[in-house]
Amino acid sequence: MSADWSHHLESLLPLSDSIAQLLEVCERLANTLANQRSSQTRVELNSILTPEERREPPAVERFRRYVGKHAPELLAAWATFEQHLPPLLRQMAADREVRQYVRASALARAAWLAFVGSDDRIRDFAQLLAVLDDAEILLIDPRERLGWHLQVAGIDRIRDLHLAWQWKAGTDQAKPESLTPQFWLWHPRVLQRWPELPPGLAGSDDWLWEHRSAATLPRIDSRFVALIGPPPFLPVWETSTRHPGLLPILQQITPLPSTNIDSWIKFFTYRITA
Repeated sequence: MSADWSHHLESLLPLSDSIAQLLEVCERLANTLANQRSSQTRVELNSILTPEERREPPAVERFRRYVGKHAPELLAAWATFEQHLPPLLRQMAADREVRQYVRASALARAAWLAFVGSDDRIRDFAQLLAVLDDAEILLIDPRERLGWHLQVAGIDRIRDLHLAWQWKAGTDQAKPESLTPQFWLWHPRVLQRWPELPPGLAGSDDWLWEHRSAATLPRIDSRFVALIGPPPFLPVWETSTRHPGLLPILQQITPLPSTNIDSWIKFFTYRITA
């Protein structure tokens, strides 16, 4: 834990209170609006909260005006939230334990995110909540019959997993500005369509693209899983992260015994993973 954790906690506590208030009022507002029988109210609500309009910057301001009319007490909580959110985002990016604290508190409830999806800071907040910390990942190479059990932290996008594999964060080794992947990732369901990992672009429907959130990796129970093999081509990826201060870390790597690898391959061949 960072040395100034007490400062982190002190700054988070008032934010926790304001977010709890924000969530409570937002949920009450959502429930009230959902139960409205007035067709005019439903039309007005839909004109504000449709997914298409939430992508437009003015949508947030329209939402606030609507809330000011129907739940004015929410606006004070929202103002407090906006005041504390920027420093919270910086702390969440820089400190894994801050992210864990936030996830474990009322801050992690996300019912209100749908209302303000076009706000960049809300998007950043949701992305940081989804960062893989102390997460287990199984990587299976069906061609070479090899496999590894990884424990990782600070993994935002799938690209960060490649970076953690190749770069040791926290050492004297400088972080590279770019990288070429040493392996490629496939969804395990590819083995239900092909007898082995397909060459070239043939299996691109089952690629796990580097720009996607690592939280979208397939998972079985509490573990994320993926198949690995030689890259079908050699791209060059930038290693900059979406959130300054966030470091992808490979905490532990353990080779899997061959019997476990055979069992996993058989499982992937006959079972559909999420």
